[in-house]
This record gives sequence, C-alpha cells and structure tokens, in this order.
Amino acid sequence: MRKVLLAAPHFDEQRGNKITVERIQECLVEKGYDITILSSTSTNVDSYPKDVDIIHGFHATKFRAFLKRHKNSELTPFILSMTGTDINQDFYDDVLKVEMLNLCEKALAIHVFESAAKEKLVQERPHLDKKIFVIPQSIRPFKSVKSPFSKPSNKLIVLPAGIRPVKNVLQAVNALKLVAKEQNVCLWLVGPILDQSEGERVLEAIKDEPWVHYKGSVSYHEMGAILKDADLVLNTSLHEGQSSAVLEAMMSRTPVIVSANDGNKSIVKDKETGLIYQSEQDLRESVVQLLNDTKTYELLAENALKYVKNVHDPDQECKMLSDMYAFARNS
Repeated sequence: MRKVLLAAPHFDEQRGNKITVERIQECLVEKGYDITILSSTSTNVDSYPKDVDIIHGFHATKFRAFLKRHKNSELTPFILSMTGTDINQDFYDDVLKVEMLNLCEKALAIHVFESAAKEKLVQERPHLDKKIFVIPQSIRPFKSVKSPFSKPSNKLIVLPAGIRPVKNVLQAVNALKLVAKEQNVCLWLVGPILDQSEGERVLEAIKDEPWVHYKGSVSYHEMGAILKDADLVLNTSLHEGQSSAVLEAMMSRTPVIVSANDGNKSIVKDKETGLIYQSEQDLRESVVQLLNDTKTYELLAENALKYVKNVHDPDQECKMLSDMYAFARNS
C-alpha cells in the first residue's frame, strides 16, 4: 500500500486545504510513499490513476461527491480526513450527516484535527472510535521572502481568508469602523475571492472605507511575510477546522483574535495564547485592548509561539500520520 492518491478539494486554489495537503504530501514522500495529488472538485478531472493502492480523501462531503462521479474509485480502499465545514457545518444537515457517517463506516481510517470532531462522530457511531485519529495541524516553516506589499505606518490588522460566506469577513469591517475613527489602524483582507456574490458584497461594503484594503491572493511564503508584518491577525469564521493562518500567525509571534468556533477554540486558549471573541462588540474591544496593552500583547505572542512549537510540530504530525497509514494497511 505505497501508491497513494490524495484527493483534495479545490487544490488548484490557494486555500487552507491546499496548504494542509502539500504538507501531508511532504511527510508521506519522506516515509517512502508514491504520491499523486488531484483536485477532487475539478471538472477537468475525468479519471484518476488506476494503479493506486489507497485514496486519501479530504473533506467528507466533497470526497463523497468525488467517489460518486468516479464509480470505480469506490473499489479502492480509502482514508478520510475531515477538514472543517464538513464536520462543523454539513454535519448539522440531517441528510448530509447520514451520508457522512456512512462514508466513515467504509473508511479504513478517519483523520480529524481536534478531539471535539472525534466526539461528534463517536457519539453517533461509537464503534468508529478505534479508527479515528486526532492529528493536530502543523505548519511548515516559511521561506524568507519580501512581502508583496509595503508595511503601512499605522497599526496593521490582517484577516487572511478566502472570501466566502463562512469566513464572515464583514464582521471585522463592521466591528472596527469605530476603532478606525479613533485610532490609526488599517485592515487588510488577504485571500482569493472564492464566492463571487460574497466577493461583490465585500468589495461594495469596503469601497468607501479607506482604512480597509482587499489585497487578493498571495503565495504561501508571501503570506508568511505579511503575517510577520502584521500587528494583529484575525479569524472571523463561522466554522473552522484548524486554521493554518492562525497557527502561522502564532508561530510568527503575531497575536491572534479569533471567533468562538470549535476549530479556533482547539488551538487558541482565551487570554493565554490569543483572544477569543463572542460578538462584534467583543471583537472590537479585543482589538482595542491589544493595540493599547503592550504587556498582554507580548505575553500572548510569547505563549502562542511556545504552544505551536510544542503541539503543532511537523515531525510529530508526520509520525502520527505514518501511524494512521500503518493502521490502514493492517485493517
């Protein structure tokens, strides 16, 4: 079982899933696996390599759709990674939930990022427990590259996100309008427009807000330079798996303020490694606090760096992935 197909949704776009899959690819190649990657959501993919020993599918709902389009692929054993909106959004749709659980039944192994996701699955199907592996996201080191944008003289707040409804980016714009009137700040929205109607809504909302700038899509390493330049990094998602960008900011010693979803709460401990907000007002107050409280700012930055190094180490993630693959081979 050495030839592996990684079936990743939207792999041709600069999204968090792409970063995760490329990192997993590096690990598996290091462990001696022969890896092929394809975008499971691409309409240009008519077939896939027929000689693979196992498929590793990412995002349960989208991987199930991939299997339906490629009937013969259902004969190939598979591992399933549940990456975010599948377990945190689709799981609450009665039809999608049953389909997801049935897919889990067929998987040799199931990979989730945090224990809350495992608990959801085990509560519905207790016998899945033994094949669910909780493997936290890690992050790859950034190459030293120059940011594509000049750092402004005022305080820089960065919201890295592909623009789509679940990312809820306008909450940040609305929350920080009052802050921008009282303090010298700017907000950068960094990421591709993934939903055209949401993109139009965001661009319309910020056109008369000179302190907000949509910067578009950047490469992984350019994002690293932007996060290092930032004074604060936000995550406003309604649902989240484990945000690579949040971990990357923490690794860069840039304090994070994140929404209170399960994925964010699995990597940020409120008032210890970052701030978790519950409402628009809470977000605004959290930003003001960190812009004016140097002691707390430095404490959160240092604690976050230590946490990421200890818990989200790439070597540790790779060992756990290797153990999961060994389990799948022996199933």
